[in-house]
Amino acid sequence: MINKLYHYFSEKAFIYRFTVIASVFRFNKQMQSRRIDKQHISYRHYLHTFCLVRCTLSEYMDYELFLKTDEEIRTYLTMYNKHRILSLLGDRHAALTITGCKHGFNKKYASFLGREWIAVSFCTQEEFLQFIKKHKQVIFKRPDAFQGNGIERFVYTDDNTALNKYELLKKENALVEEVLVQHEKIAAFNPQTVNTLRVSTLCINGHVHLIGACFKTGNGNSSVDNLVKGGVGCGMDADTGCIITDGFDHDLNTVINHPVSGCTFKNFRIPNWQAVKETVQKAAVFCEQNGDGHFIGWDVAVTPDGAAIIEGNWNQGLTLIQNRQSGKAAVIESVLKEEGIL
Repeated sequence: MINKLYHYFSEKAFIYRFTVIASVFRFNKQMQSRRIDKQHISYRHYLHTFCLVRCTLSEYMDYELFLKTDEEIRTYLTMYNKHRILSLLGDRHAALTITGCKHGFNKKYASFLGREWIAVSFCTQEEFLQFIKKHKQVIFKRPDAFQGNGIERFVYTDDNTALNKYELLKKENALVEEVLVQHEKIAAFNPQTVNTLRVSTLCINGHVHLIGACFKTGNGNSSVDNLVKGGVGCGMDADTGCIITDGFDHDLNTVINHPVSGCTFKNFRIPNWQAVKETVQKAAVFCEQNGDGHFIGWDVAVTPDGAAIIEGNWNQGLTLIQNRQSGKAAVIESVLKEEGIL
């Protein structure tokens, strides 16, 4: 019975549209943890903003809506309105789509990946060793992980160490992927991480619209660039591929230069941007044609001669494409009107 209920409601995006008003206690706790000046913020203003756009408390803080006018606040796409849009588009829950399954995604979207991979559950010890010895450095991915969790870089040293990993990874149904070689200008920010782009697309009837973009880079020796794991993000112009903001971390501190390399973020132009756009546009059309979704956040690596998709995110977070930038609500509304959805 529980499974039947889960699968029924999983297909109904409206269940995600309920946004709870935060208590005064939670509001004050968030304000203190983020060290926000009380002169710039009040619980009363938060309630007012909630009524305007149904924002969560995190969205209110992340987008610094307490510093914005009502007109500016209305430009931001909140999670509540995102799921309303997903309902209009008929997109299903991530867990029931190919973009919600790492194994299935790699298999189905193989032509967009630009790297070799194997599923540990479906390979022998010999095949596993052969793969790791061939590539020397690989990435282990747990299939149900998110926000940069369950991802590990592994360097081959000897057979015994690798085989011990094999047994553990097989139990976890993990993926093993070749480490992508990234463009030297992108690697300059942090060579220890595959620094990626988040490019958000909305595809309707084969027409692909670029909604927003963000550059992400790791900090230190982390193997991922996720902000939750200490990474840094920067807002981008989706048309030109130019970084248009300073960097920001998970706590929304401003980061002008990369903490490790010293590279400056703002005004940096992403190399091979045209190839990046063409890659996500083709992937977005393929995604829609196969019933996998319309509104997708693509994580993309810039390679020396093009671009490679890391994964597609159905339930994409909106902070990456809106923080320190203008909101995307008006852009999406315009697209939906143009395509006859609204």
